[in-house]
Amino acid sequence: MFKIEVDDTYEKGLMDEEDTSLSEAIFSTYPISSGYFSINWNGIYIPLTLNSLSDIIDDIIKMLDSIISGFDFECSFLCESFSVILNFKIYKKNVIITSKWISINTDEIFNLNSSKSVLLINKDKYICEWVRLLSVISNDLKLVGYSFLFLDKKLS
Repeated sequence: MFKIEVDDTYEKGLMDEEDTSLSEAIFSTYPISSGYFSINWNGIYIPLTLNSLSDIIDDIIKMLDSIISGFDFECSFLCESFSVILNFKIYKKNVIITSKWISINTDEIFNLNSSKSVLLINKDKYICEWVRLLSVISNDLKLVGYSFLFLDKKLS
């Protein structure tokens, strides 16, 4: 099972005119202690901050592009909330993701690195979960004054 849920009861920050990247805009939009989301990875609940997405947004976009391209690959998410290495094997309409969790802000790291480390999911469902999160981010960025056309194109 894989599911991303966003707690929508958070305050947004302010646009910083000096921000030049999507990563910087996300960091400004989500104050450090405001805004949370969670990942359900094979029944293990992983709480994360929206602010931490500023560290991995480029990796998320590359990951989704790689899945769509249909080639096997590996990617790493390294941020304040968690660090994980993901190995992707594309098999027909599914993706098999083997994870190696390095650090995480939960006591479930042992379980995440045991039999729960391998996730088998339909490619479209996996992509859809991430696109839903990216849509929330895109809408929040617009609400505080940012515009990232390339992100809008990816979501359409």
